[in-house]
Amino acid sequence: VYCVINITSGEEVIVSERLLYQSTYRMPEKPSVEKEGYIFSGWTDGNVTYNPSATVTVSSNLELSALWTMKTFKINFELKTGSNPVPSEKKYWEPFVFEFVPSRDGYRFMGWSLSENSEEIAYKTGDEYTKNENIVLYAVWKELSYIVSYSIPEAENSIPAQIKMHTEKLQLSDTIPVRSGYTFTGWSTKQEAVLPEYKPGELFNINADTVLYAVWKNGIVAGDADTVQLVAAEDFN
Repeated sequence: VYCVINITSGEEVIVSERLLYQSTYRMPEKPSVEKEGYIFSGWTDGNVTYNPSATVTVSSNLELSALWTMKTFKINFELKTGSNPVPSEKKYWEPFVFEFVPSRDGYRFMGWSLSENSEEIAYKTGDEYTKNENIVLYAVWKELSYIVSYSIPEAENSIPAQIKMHTEKLQLSDTIPVRSGYTFTGWSTKQEAVLPEYKPGELFNINADTVLYAVWKNGIVAGDADTVQLVAAEDFN
């Protein structure tokens, strides 16, 4: 009694033989022709999968075909925050679209670079990665900054706005505004405040664009501008 075994890969006929019933047969190691973008995984009859070079006892006819698995590639993300996401997978015939947007307190995500210390953006959100190779990408971050401005429309002098970085405290300007007939007592985040929240030169730690309003005490201080500033400064002691 004979059994027929046919093994194919696509249109390629690899084996077509008649074998004795209950004889032992060793599967081919692999097809002679590779399939681009795929890895050979074994042989299958649609229900059972056999490893390459597997040995079977022939007890019936066998119709086997090559089993191919599409090649995949790992995309690893380094966030520089102490923890990283699970690597993403890119398939051989498909582009990988960058949809993952990481977050980091106090920073804005700018994109991905190809090296750890580079600030050059290689890929942004929505871009496609089409290379068929593993890759490690590094997050590029930009620290958030805030504008701290001084509102002193009645003063005789002006104070330039300052930039506060998210991770740092800002030392406020030590310049004291001068206003005829008033003594400056400090700064407040409230326009109509009568008591100051901050003194000149004090550390400021609000992470938001902020307008500081001068707080004035009604009263004429005798002397020149330097004396006015000296007396005003003494008010903080």
